[in-house]
Formats: sequence, C-alpha cells, structure tokens
Amino acid sequence: EPVQRLVLDPEAVGISRPPWLAVPESRVTALRALLRSLELAHCTGASSLTSPTSSEDKISLSPRASGADSSVSASSLPSAASSSSSCSSCSSASTLPSRGRSDAAIASPALLADPLERRIWLQTLALLVPLASRLADPPLSEFHVGVVGLGASGRVYLGANLELPPAPLHTAVHAEQCLLATMHRHGETRLLVLASTVPPCGHCRQFIRESHHGREVLIALGADCSQYPVELTTCRLTDMLTSSFGPESLLVPEAEHLLCKQPSHAELVLGGDAASTLQSSLAHCQVNADAFAGFVRRALESGLYAVRGSYAPHSRSPSAVLAFYRKLDKAGDLNSDKTGDLKLAVGSYLENAAYNPSLPPLQYALTQVMLESGCAASTLRLVVLFEITDARISYAAETKAILGQIAPDCVFERVSVLR
Repeated sequence: EPVQRLVLDPEAVGISRPPWLAVPESRVTALRALLRSLELAHCTGASSLTSPTSSEDKISLSPRASGADSSVSASSLPSAASSSSSCSSCSSASTLPSRGRSDAAIASPALLADPLERRIWLQTLALLVPLASRLADPPLSEFHVGVVGLGASGRVYLGANLELPPAPLHTAVHAEQCLLATMHRHGETRLLVLASTVPPCGHCRQFIRESHHGREVLIALGADCSQYPVELTTCRLTDMLTSSFGPESLLVPEAEHLLCKQPSHAELVLGGDAASTLQSSLAHCQVNADAFAGFVRRALESGLYAVRGSYAPHSRSPSAVLAFYRKLDKAGDLNSDKTGDLKLAVGSYLENAAYNPSLPPLQYALTQVMLESGCAASTLRLVVLFEITDARISYAAETKAILGQIAPDCVFERVSVLR
C-alpha cells in the first residue's frame, strides 16, 4: 500500500491499477529515494526506518532484518567495483561464469555497477511487480502475471499478460512480450533487468533472447514482492536458456537484434489508396468534420512510422496496425460525439527467430487498448493493417479473424505499403 500510494499518486485515494505501462520517471525517482534512505539507514545500524517525505505523507516500511542481505543472491549478480560503503553486505559481489562470453558482454552496465545502487534497483523493480500484475487481463486462466523491466536509459516499464477469448490460446500476449513491446514503443535500446514472481515460460525466454544482449538480461524472482525487503533470487537468461537458438542463428552475427536500434525501413512509403481508405473507414467513427483532415494525416503518419519501425529481419515483411477505439464514460456508455474521445493505439510487428513467439501487430496494439487504457476489445471501432504489397507473410486474414471473435462490430481495413 505505501508503494502503491507513492508510485501511482500520493494525493489520490482508491487508485488500484497503473494508468501506464511506462512508469513516470518522477515516481521511480521517489521510490528509489525512499529505498536509498532505508538501505543507508541499514548500513549505519538504524532500527526504525521511515520515508524522508513530508510529515503528512510519511510512509513506513518494514526495516531490514539484521544480518546478511537476503534480498539478493550476490553470486548471480554482475561484476562490480568495490563499494565505499561500510556495510559488508553492500560490497559483496562476484561474477557469473563467462560461458565463453566476452568480458564486454558480461560487464555490468553503468546503472548496475555499484552494489548499493544495484540492490536499490532490484528492490525498486520487485516492489512494482504487484502493480504490474493488476494490469493483467487473463479471463481464461485467471493467472495474473506482472513483470517489471529496467531499460538501459534508466526508465522502468511494466508488462502483463492478456488473453483474448474466444480467440484461440495462441493469440494471448505474455507479460514479457507486453514489456518488450512497451520498451520498443518508447525507443528503449536494451533490457537490463526483469523482475517477476514467476520464472518466464519457454515462450518468453525465447522472446527475451531476441533482444539486444538478451542472453545477459538479469532475471530477478521474488515469491512475495509485497513487503520490503523482497527476497530475490537472480540469474541470467543464459542460465535459464542454455545452448540457445537466437537471431544470430539465422542472421549474420553482427545483425541488429530487437531493441538494439530501432529498425528503420526508410524506403517504405504509403500506397496511393492509403488516404482514401482511411478517410472512408473513419467516417462511421463520427470524427468531427473540422478536425477530420488533421486526424487522418496524423493517423497516416503514425501508421507509416510504425511499419517502418517494425522488427522483421527474418521474413522481411514489416507490418503495423492502427487501432481506433473509444473510452467508456462514467456511466459505462461509449462516447461518440467528440473527436477527442476517439483514441488511437499503434502496433508494430515484432518478429522472433523461433517464429512462433513473434508478436503480431494487432496484439502489440491491444496491450495499449486493453492493458494500459483498461478498455474492452468491444470498444474497438476501426483497425487498419499496414502491409507491404510484396510481403512474404501476411497478417491480414488472422487479424480479421481475431477481430471477428473479440470485436465483431469493429471495421477492418488493409492499407498497402510500397518499398
């Protein structure tokens, strides 16, 4: 509850789920400041710890038990320079076996180089896992999975699982896929740490493996992430997925991986039918006439940007989706009289060397519609698929079929993209 108040909104009451998948930097900073004060107080032997916030907004968390630091398995952490802290638990660290990797590959990223800061980051991510799990929408399994990731930029992202009955099980989005899609959408370049309460399934391990330095991602698992300090066990993805198959198995070794650098298919341009198709399709969405032209132009720009930014090195068939939906008003009815009520989610295709774990553009967009915005699939009004004309694979039939099951009133259109 203290973490919920601090991270969601210190002034609000009754907020139960995050309204975002990318955690605002100010909220992460506030939580890290609190944890830093607790860690430093532990190092100096303090026994009663409270938040350094104002008197009316003080937050009490359980003090760290005396003795060795049980929150992190030091042997599984990245290498780090010795810390100047006087607390022995803040400076104990060793490296993983190299398993043939280069020193550069196993060196600690700057964010995790200092043992104290590394532990603060791990505790920060772990304490956010319960919030991430509240975003999950699993009506079939009723098994809520939440994951939290730290990017190389220092930003923190959430991921949750999404199931789409009555569509088949393979259309579900795993929490780790949601996380990496959000990082891709925000231009993140590398996943450093992933925290969760359950180990990633084989499907998700393969999806993480596709990312930049995916084998080196630190996985932090805590059976109970609701109370500080969270007891964590950590390992690298390569220890969970040994002798793995990855993108370099199909591509040249120096080829770009997911998140390494946002792919730019700069040669792609919209087909001549793009504007007319979108204009006629949006007509039934009751877009305000005065704003219609600008709305169509911005939508086309978003679609082209998304298809250029898709990650499709294996099929060389980039694609993207624009998903137009309306939020419900307080009475639970659809607002359809204002242009501003029509929301837009964008999804890019994220491919995987193992093929099956690939994330289709529709599911990418649905993480924003159903998880981030909290809207039902029935709020979808129009989905537009952008695909190149000479695509080796197509998501047109599958996208239309899924929409027919989860949003039968949604209009589906396909727009041609030219190389």
